Amino acid sequence: MEEETMLKIDGIKASDNAKKENMTTDEWIKKMEEKFDKVVIHSFGVPESILYVTGKGWVDDRRY
Repeated sequence: MEEETMLKIDGIKASDNAKKENMTTDEWIKKMEEKFDKVVIHSFGVPESILYVTGKGWVDDRRY
């Protein structure tokens, strides 16, 4: 069985990466979802708060 790949990234970094690739943050996330089984974006500088989770979309400050 293949190991699940996961991307966990800060929201600011995700936004910066999207800008570098001339994409919106949403477009960049969709691209990452093609590469990773799970994408989790956490709040700017606050790793325990969650902004986005694959399959759930944007969520409000849910704690893991």
